[in-house]
Amino acid sequence: MAVAVTRPCIVCGTPMLTKRSSKKTCSNTCYMRHARALAKPVEQTTYTIQHKHPAQLRKEAEEYKMQEQNESEIQTVADIKAHIELMKDMHNRHMKELKAGLAQQGCPDHLFNQVNWTVQ
Repeated sequence: MAVAVTRPCIVCGTPMLTKRSSKKTCSNTCYMRHARALAKPVEQTTYTIQHKHPAQLRKEAEEYKMQEQNESEIQTVADIKAHIELMKDMHNRHMKELKAGLAQQGCPDHLFNQVNWTVQ
């Protein structure tokens, strides 16, 4: 036996009493509004991103690190960990600058946040 549940309509927000868990709209009018909204083409917006790719940043950091070290030196675990932390720091600073630049162009945060930009 199904239990009636009150939930809001996804279109107008009016509370509706329903026994079906799949019911989303309160009326045929709201159903058609929802269907038409889904059928509309999504407006394509282009944002200009002027940044260096993380791989390029890693390469530059590696070149910088290699300039400071002798070729004959053997890297210790501490050096490698320090290098990884340096790379993470550079990447995260760069992503903050990128996000600020996109925000100035009007890019919504939710679009930027859909991509996992952090270094693990």
